[in-house]
Amino acid sequence: MKRLIAAIRQGIGDFHKAHTLRHADLSVERALSVARRMCRKSSYAFLITNEAGQSPTARLIQPIVDLQNLDIWMGTNPSLRKVAQIQADNRVTIAFLSEKEHANLILYGRCDVVKDAALNKKYWMPSWSLFFPKGPLSRDYVNLHFTPERMELMNFGQKIVMEPFGLKPLVLLRRNGEWVKTD
Repeated sequence: MKRLIAAIRQGIGDFHKAHTLRHADLSVERALSVARRMCRKSSYAFLITNEAGQSPTARLIQPIVDLQNLDIWMGTNPSLRKVAQIQADNRVTIAFLSEKEHANLILYGRCDVVKDAALNKKYWMPSWSLFFPKGPLSRDYVNLHFTPERMELMNFGQKIVMEPFGLKPLVLLRRNGEWVKTD
């Protein structure tokens, strides 16, 4: 009986995998649509920075995402460790998670510290007044601007699942401003 149940479960699993992959649209356009949707629905993400001789450092951020090109803006205090880390090595990673869709979106790219009053006002959330009571024009506030160069996406809920089933993500690279799929 145990063998029969195991065989049935295996058959259901194989059917589900085959059905999911056979009907999956893994095009660049679909991947970008799913990535944009994940960014739009995520209030938070993780920013991972590097520091020479140390383990990478992760912290929770509240990103402002330009959904057209997936550039990300973050407000911060210029005296914080992450700013010094980015100035020393601007290669960073930003990770989004959707538990509901069993999905993750990992963006790799470059981040710059931006000190521009107009951009500070443009990329500002009123809720940040708790941390920056003097507002976006304060000397205690700067923007971080992230430009993604590589994207790794896996989203079971939206059928963005590569072979071997669920063991590797769909990967896109940004070349000359355009996203392209890797093999």
